[in-house]
Amino acid sequence: MTSTHKVGAIGAERPYGVLHAKEPGSAFTKCGQRAINWPVFWDRPFHAQLKGACHKCATGVRRRRGEVTADLYATNPASDAQ
Repeated sequence: MTSTHKVGAIGAERPYGVLHAKEPGSAFTKCGQRAINWPVFWDRPFHAQLKGACHKCATGVRRRRGEVTADLYATNPASDAQ
């Protein structure tokens, strides 16, 4: 898990802001943001259900795990009508 900022005492830092998923060694999050200097929280796994999780990162993680169905990518007729 990564985030643009961290808060807390040294040794007890925690993410602050939107939570993103990032592959080890990658300079980019699953949603495509450049995150080369963002803090990484190795002890905190990214879960798509986390409050504050980036929706695009969550979808990317679900897709990689095979949990995404075609329904997530279909357009929503109700939102298209607005």
